[in-house]
Amino acid sequence: MLSKKRLTAAISIAAALSVVGCGGSEERQAKYLAKAQEHLAAENYEKAAIDGKNVLKINPNNAEARFILAKVAEDQEDWRRVYGDLNEVLDIDPQHVEANVMMAKLLYRSGDVEKASERVRTALANDPGNAGALAIRAVIELRNEDKVNAEADARAALEANPAEPMALGVIAGLYGQEEPETVLALVDKGLASDSDSISLLALKVRLLEGMGRSDEVIVELQTLVEQNPGELKYINELVRYYVVKFRADDAEAFLREQVAAHPDDDDLKILLVQLLREIEDDEAAEAELRKMLAANPESSDIRFGLAEILVAKGKPDEAKAEYEAVFNYGIEGEVYQDARVRLAKLAFMQGDKESAQQWIDQVLEADSANLDGLVIQARLKVAREDYQGAIPDLRVVLRAKPDSTEALLLLALAHANTGSPQLALDNYRKVLEIDPANAIALSEAGTYLLTQEEYGQAAEYLERLLLSHPNNIKAVNQLSGIYIQQERWDEAAKLIDGLGDDPKSKPFADLLSAGMALRKGNAEEAIRLGKAALNANEELTGALGIIGSGYRSLGQTKEGIQWLEAWLKERPDYVLGRFVLAELYLADSNVDGAVDTYKAILDIAPQSVRAYLSLSRLYYTRKEVDKVLELYEGGLEANPGNPVITTELANAYVLAGRVDEAMALLEAAYAENPGMPLVANNLAALLIDRKPTQENLKRALEMTRGFESSDAPAQLDTVGWLQYRLGNLEQAISLLQAAQKAGGEGVEYWYHLGTVYAANGQGDLAKEMLAKTLETDVEFFGREEAEKTYKSL
Repeated sequence: MLSKKRLTAAISIAAALSVVGCGGSEERQAKYLAKAQEHLAAENYEKAAIDGKNVLKINPNNAEARFILAKVAEDQEDWRRVYGDLNEVLDIDPQHVEANVMMAKLLYRSGDVEKASERVRTALANDPGNAGALAIRAVIELRNEDKVNAEADARAALEANPAEPMALGVIAGLYGQEEPETVLALVDKGLASDSDSISLLALKVRLLEGMGRSDEVIVELQTLVEQNPGELKYINELVRYYVVKFRADDAEAFLREQVAAHPDDDDLKILLVQLLREIEDDEAAEAELRKMLAANPESSDIRFGLAEILVAKGKPDEAKAEYEAVFNYGIEGEVYQDARVRLAKLAFMQGDKESAQQWIDQVLEADSANLDGLVIQARLKVAREDYQGAIPDLRVVLRAKPDSTEALLLLALAHANTGSPQLALDNYRKVLEIDPANAIALSEAGTYLLTQEEYGQAAEYLERLLLSHPNNIKAVNQLSGIYIQQERWDEAAKLIDGLGDDPKSKPFADLLSAGMALRKGNAEEAIRLGKAALNANEELTGALGIIGSGYRSLGQTKEGIQWLEAWLKERPDYVLGRFVLAELYLADSNVDGAVDTYKAILDIAPQSVRAYLSLSRLYYTRKEVDKVLELYEGGLEANPGNPVITTELANAYVLAGRVDEAMALLEAAYAENPGMPLVANNLAALLIDRKPTQENLKRALEMTRGFESSDAPAQLDTVGWLQYRLGNLEQAISLLQAAQKAGGEGVEYWYHLGTVYAANGQGDLAKEMLAKTLETDVEFFGREEAEKTYKSL
């Protein structure tokens, strides 16, 4: 949008159809409430809200005042706030008729028909002739194909209120095709009762359109404009209708007439610019804005509109100059804040994070609760990988604006990077409730569910993503993997057929076919198709893994190595290919070749954590702990503060018997960023096992606060073991069991749970766990205690 102001009030015809609409203290309450009701009746929603809040300051349990706030929120289409305010009303007065009616509408729109029906029954029990309640019941009956009762209730509602839009919608649904003139007469009767009803106008337009009477639609809209001079929502409706009917010249001529008739209304001018962008191009819009600005250089709306056009045309420096020019006209307050926010966004877009931070500092200094400023500040923190620091800012934004998809996406990203992937998934799901086609949320939610092996739901998200982004490489790779993993050959074949029809997507079809061939044991075909996909599109990196697996299954590792080395010779910086090459070397029992390959990856990409982990495993296998230390010390120097490398280096120090160095390393990392769960978890584990003083156990309890609700097995295991050390056996068992259910496997998990079972007198379970632990030859801290406990059982 080019304008922040009243343009958001413009309601489209389609959208309109879906929104149907003690002693002295008691005296002061009554006074404020009467004023609030007067303002509400006059559609002065801001003043209605102020007086409604004044009532609630005196008496928080005043249901009518709370209902007024719900009506204000309804006008602003803030449905979450409407829902919250209505719940408050119904907590105070469960029989409140209009609140029950409003809640029923909300519940019906959200698909909860049963609860909507309950609210309707309550409303009608208290007011049997309530038009709104009868209309909703009619809609529900029509949905259930009970046409007789639907018509009866709709007509009863219209008797009470001829302008009841939902009731008219039911009649239109029943007779709009066969008897449109009859329905039109009823709508006209409703409009005679409520001439300003957008819902009824929308219904009339739909009927006239269905009857092929477009000229009458235009007449109706023109009449509305004449009756409401300067009302942007009506002007916008007529403009939109002209455009839909391919009468762009009429739309422009009409809008220019309106601008001339209301020369001081900048919103109309911005609407004209929007139209020019749509029917002509950005050049025409820019020229129009420059003429407007020359005539009125103090207009911030026009200047902002020009700046947005310049950004869209790839001229950020010129846009910056326009934003900064706002400060030359002595316009204080909200306009200054808006300019600063826009300058911060522009600086961030250009990669100038320092300037962006300076602008945001100014915004938040003037208003610490500025929502736009807090979002950008959170984005800057995320860019600096200060994920923990971004979370409080985003929570403030979402308390005030719970449907901000931008804030929800950032919060999900922050949670994903602070060891709380389930919270990230919850936020992605909230985004999809608001914006079901959001590509980022669909992709990230699908990816996380895939890692949790929840293939069905992962596939659902990825399939939805591919509906709008059919060539999304990552989604095709992931979805094909799910189909192949689950042997869902029909779905895979269908996806292949759909992709194969278009030459542009043929490589995707080849990739899927290669995966299917590999899964079915046809390795030669898998290699052939994988190479075809890769030759057509080198970004289809999933093909490399299929090709490598094909060579391994054929026992042709040397041939695979030869082919991949030749392929990489032309692409020396192709990291993923080198990972596949390392796997082929290992399959060929050439550990030195794999080691050299991982080293080569780190020369190309020293930030690749996967390469550090893979190479260290090989060093550990050869008991070369000194090389592990050297590897991770170099890795930490190249990636200061990286939590994975930090904790792996600390683990290596412990294995080398250098516990104090491990502790010092983790203490320093924790002091630098106490919100990093991986570091906090490892430091707490060392304190619990190596230095279990009461003071250290207390510290560990503080630094792991919140881990009990994590879905990370290592964190659950640490807090469970800590509870054991603190003497809380039942809580310890619950947490340690949760750790294993979350996927925790290995000697430490078994040792911890077995030890706690023994302490709790559950000998058989303890023996089972400790036996698994001691059957391995893995060395771990506590083996001696595990052996001693096992022998005592």
